[in-house]
Amino acid sequence: MSYPDDPNRVRFNKGESAPVELPYQGYTEPQYLDPYTGQPTYGGTQQPQYGEQPYGVSPYPAQGYQQYGAQPYPAQPYGQGYPAAPNTNGMAIGALVASIAGTAVCGIGSIVGIILGYIALNQIKRTGEQGRGMAVAGIIIGYVIVALVVLYIVVVVIIATSSSR
Repeated sequence: MSYPDDPNRVRFNKGESAPVELPYQGYTEPQYLDPYTGQPTYGGTQQPQYGEQPYGVSPYPAQGYQQYGAQPYPAQPYGQGYPAAPNTNGMAIGALVASIAGTAVCGIGSIVGIILGYIALNQIKRTGEQGRGMAVAGIIIGYVIVALVVLYIVVVVIIATSSSR
């Protein structure tokens, strides 16, 4: 069955048709007002005319905020970082290492550690380098190991002389 010129039906390719829902009598398209001009807009998006603000952009600057591109603080020149830490005195490191190594070489390294520790303390006082704690630790460990080596030698001598009698 065919509906030749019925305006309430949509025509398809093979002559088939389907009913179309049309708005009731007196129906008008809703009118939307432009928020800036108050003029009605007619469906779809329209490009703003010359001199008009696009939709969503306020014609007034935001209050309490920086404008785009403004810098709140002046730019800092390069090289204004933290100052470099002072160097650690090499003699102080050597004093600590030599004093600890003195246990393996029968106290000879501890004597070297004591000497290096005193030299390092004088250099640190003069130059302001870091490493005072290592120099003092090298001196103290060196004296303790030298004292232990001397005590060991005394005990060995006492034992050797008492057993020979």
